[in-house]
Amino acid sequence: MLKSCRMVAADALILQFPLWWFGMPAILKGWIDRVFAYGLAYGYRGEGNRYRYGDGGLSGKRAILSVTVGDRITADRIAAAKEAWRIRLKGLFEEEPIPFRPQNGGDYPDGHVLASHIAMGETGLTAHVAKTRNAAGD
Repeated sequence: MLKSCRMVAADALILQFPLWWFGMPAILKGWIDRVFAYGLAYGYRGEGNRYRYGDGGLSGKRAILSVTVGDRITADRIAAAKEAWRIRLKGLFEEEPIPFRPQNGGDYPDGHVLASHIAMGETGLTAHVAKTRNAAGD
């Protein structure tokens, strides 16, 4: 519970981990399962009012992943990667977040499946990113 309270109080969450067998290490997965608990990151409010991505106790929080993979690189490339990371973190609160579609916004009517009339012809992750309108309303 203390970790959940700390997460709610935090302005941002940075998860840094090595890629193991195409995913995060099991110990981190277990931590996420315990901390992103029912009632904080997902669940129900009131009579059947589901909340999923875009709602809940972490709504409006910033998050970023830093995933490392095994490689042999030079000291110069390490220094360049560290500098790029410093620049990225400096802008964490100024960058526009990726506008993923909220799951309760009508685009995912049942079972976390994107409605067939949304993002027709798009595949992969881009189908789940909401298109933003410009000032002219296009």
